[in-house]
Amino acid sequence: MAEYFPTPEWFEERQEKRESTYADAIFQNPPSPENGSIPLPDEPGVSTQLNREALEHFAIE
Repeated sequence: MAEYFPTPEWFEERQEKRESTYADAIFQNPPSPENGSIPLPDEPGVSTQLNREALEHFAIE
């Protein structure tokens, strides 16, 4: 009989991928929350530089 349910290894792999947020992966140096809010950057465009390696890694083929 075929296995229709995900294996424990599949769950472990999914959890590892979830441990880092998409913002951490896609943007370089994203802002982090301080006292429950995210501080505004000093300059426009700060923290919005795309991380090309992460985009290639998470790309759906």
